[in-house]
Amino acid sequence: MSFGAAKSISKRMAIVENYEVLILDLSEVPWLGVTASLAIETMVKEASERRREVFIVGATGKVKARLQRLEVMDMLPLRNRLNHRLEALRQAIILLDGHLIKAASSSTAGKE
Repeated sequence: MSFGAAKSISKRMAIVENYEVLILDLSEVPWLGVTASLAIETMVKEASERRREVFIVGATGKVKARLQRLEVMDMLPLRNRLNHRLEALRQAIILLDGHLIKAASSSTAGKE
């Protein structure tokens, strides 16, 4: 992933603030430059600070090694480091459904 791609992703993330789950699919990324790696690190840190779930999908080889050197992978629980995007999407749906159920039950609890 190049500097230009990382810059574009960072700009888009700055626009989007209302999200619960961030899925970074790196399956087809053959390498990460320093700037792109730092952009991913920043996205993961910011999402974690906002208590958002983050999934990294498909990080292998040099990409995984770079993220490990920056300790990005250590920021995520093992369950959020996946090989397939579909699994990340399934887990995200489960998490979002859980958030919706909690929100609905807390809003009805005050009405009783």
